[in-house]
Amino acid sequence: MIQIKIEEDLVNFYDNDKDSAIYTIRKAELPITRIENGKKNSEWIAHLMGKTWIEEKDLYKLAVLIQKQFPKNDINWSETFFPVEKRQYLNHVKFTKRLTSENKKPEKASKSLFDSIKIGIEEQNDEVNGKISKIVENNLAKFGLK
Repeated sequence: MIQIKIEEDLVNFYDNDKDSAIYTIRKAELPITRIENGKKNSEWIAHLMGKTWIEEKDLYKLAVLIQKQFPKNDINWSETFFPVEKRQYLNHVKFTKRLTSENKKPEKASKSLFDSIKIGIEEQNDEVNGKISKIVENNLAKFGLK
């Protein structure tokens, strides 16, 4: 579990068993956004979602921190967290399909990549996206971001 602490003008991320920060963001840079689909999304959530050391719930905690420190930000939290939850969903589907696959032989990297792309395409539909949007909205409400 990651602990997020504001220390002077820095936001430091600590792993439970470490005394020094594993990642740092300047506090003034927290409200930086990027435009996607015409909406302002958090640059930091988008950047950090690809890191292996941070979990989705920690990204929501960072969003709460951003919202508290910069309440007048224009970040669209629903749009920001949709790719986070979609990625988690696709990883779960890929893992489940691998478990239920009859082929128990180790796969080559290229076949695994092709399967990942195929799963991603199969899961691009309104029903799945609607369910993911509901997950995002529930989590935003749970963390007080809605």
